[in-house]
Amino acid sequence: MKLKIDSTKWIKASILLMLLFTFINAEAQEEWGCSKPSKKALKYYEKAQAINFKGKDAYINLVEAIKEDPSFAEALSVLAYINSKKDQTNIRNANRTKSYHEKARKACASYRNYESSIWLAKFYYAQKDYDQTEPLLIEYISKANPKKTNQLEEATTLKAQIDQYRELFKKYSSI
Repeated sequence: MKLKIDSTKWIKASILLMLLFTFINAEAQEEWGCSKPSKKALKYYEKAQAINFKGKDAYINLVEAIKEDPSFAEALSVLAYINSKKDQTNIRNANRTKSYHEKARKACASYRNYESSIWLAKFYYAQKDYDQTEPLLIEYISKANPKKTNQLEEATTLKAQIDQYRELFKKYSSI
């Protein structure tokens, strides 16, 4: 039995799916309370998405998207993710990852349930920079939605460890 596909119906369905994905993308950033990206930035982003954010062309399109709209948190977040998958022992890759997370947080801290805030908190914690870590953890613990994917348990543990460190430091520095 051969399955016959009506090409007109297939084309209409394909166009409908493309429009649906475009609408979902435009709404993804807004669902987190972020501003809607510019149309031109969104077009660059969609070009990158069309090739699954893989390769040099996708990266270039994402960079162009944030040039068009520096507050495009979703594009900044994807750039942070792409760079985080590169060798982090290479200081350039590590700095880019951090920089894109900082920019994403500045553009819209609430994006993806404060994803950049917790990433930066863990980054600074690993650097033993507790003065930078603590406000990020406080923000994350107080604002992240516990009903959505989160790292609240880890954030709470890190905050408790910083508090313990500060208490010990205070106790022994007064001797």
